Amino acid sequence: AGRGLLREAESFLQPHGLDVRKILEKGPAEDAILAVAEREKCDLIVMGAYGHSRVRELLLGSTTDGILRKARIPVLLFR
Repeated sequence: AGRGLLREAESFLQPHGLDVRKILEKGPAEDAILAVAEREKCDLIVMGAYGHSRVRELLLGSTTDGILRKARIPVLLFR
């Protein structure tokens, strides 16, 4: 499933003149995103901010919230 999502993202970004490098990581999303950003010396994390119910976020947590709290570099959110 992850590889399919990466292909879809690449297909969307390439026509816009963006150089795409795909990285597939295992593990919790928050940990993986932060580890890749640090390892690859990224300047910015860009991610979607999709609203979920407050109850779901309370029980499961929010990857977006975790990234915003723990990231050492700027984070750009889009809806």
